[in-house]
Amino acid sequence: MKAVRLHGHGGTDLLRFEEVPLPRSGDRDVLVRVCFCGLNHSDLNLRRGIFYGLAAGSGPVGWRQAPVPFPLIPGSDIAGLVAGAGVSGLQEGDPVVLYPYVGCGTCPACRRGDDHLCPTVEYLGSERDGGCCAEYVAVPARVAYRLPAGASLEQAAALPVNFLTAWHMEAVRGQLQPGETVMVTGASGGIGTASVQIAKLLGARVLALVGSRDKAERVLESGADAAAVVGQDEVSVAVERFAGSGGVDMVVEVVGAATWASSIRALRPEGRLVVCGAVSGATVETDLKLIYLNHLSVIGSTMGTPGELSHLIGLLGAGALQPVIDRVYPLAEAGAAQRRMEERGQFGKILLQVAGADGCGGPRGSA
Repeated sequence: MKAVRLHGHGGTDLLRFEEVPLPRSGDRDVLVRVCFCGLNHSDLNLRRGIFYGLAAGSGPVGWRQAPVPFPLIPGSDIAGLVAGAGVSGLQEGDPVVLYPYVGCGTCPACRRGDDHLCPTVEYLGSERDGGCCAEYVAVPARVAYRLPAGASLEQAAALPVNFLTAWHMEAVRGQLQPGETVMVTGASGGIGTASVQIAKLLGARVLALVGSRDKAERVLESGADAAAVVGQDEVSVAVERFAGSGGVDMVVEVVGAATWASSIRALRPEGRLVVCGAVSGATVETDLKLIYLNHLSVIGSTMGTPGELSHLIGLLGAGALQPVIDRVYPLAEAGAAQRRMEERGQFGKILLQVAGADGCGGPRGSA
């Protein structure tokens, strides 16, 4: 089969489109013909050599930089078609989306449905050489979820990382309530656009922080109630105009160091900051007095549970979610797709189209 493999840490020249053996599948695995593959910042970090994976036995709290077994097939957002029958509950040709974590299945976290907290969890396309940048992938059948009628494979490829992360941040960890106000940083990216949609679905009002006037217009068209341009607009003024002098109820922090200080100051007393990313840097300075005097909550969050992904699949099938697709690149142009993300030019999700349009559904956008 054809695949894009990463051959080391460095530039996009280390992403090579080449012939590789078909993946081996065990009795409890399902072979999936990949149709669309979603791009994430974790893919960039993996290539750059700053990806932080789970070391075996360390647990989620013990994230550290782990050795990467090159070459490997990257990519964790996978939507495609079952390529072989024989696995209980799945038929050949079924459209599926994959949960991007593979837990042990037996630890206390896995038994209660929190696979993302498994101490030996593997992340598709990083620790596990079963990423989406290939024509086929073999994974445990338990991570494959059939798509309902009305859910496109293209849009489904945006669910596993971006929408699952946004849902877990806002609905589960942050407990966002109808009528509350939320500020979303990095609102033009994959997680950002998902966070705007999830917040609106939960009945909140949204102030979106973006990087340009053009993106501000687009995020308003996508459902945000207000928008501000980082570096051009004064965030504190935008927050007061949006939510009053008290501040917002919640901040969804995706960017990290570049927006951290303004995010803390944007919160009302007893407000919540939920953080899942640090694309602009992970080391920040915080005036602790702002936190304890204002009774603020700083909440970490990453990914979500298989049950939550199943819920999101249902919302997608019902038309309640409409993932924003920026561009769709052919698999062979994975390097160009990563460069677009590095240049922060995208609005929404960047996808790779792996298989042909037959049975997979053609993309609305193009490179």
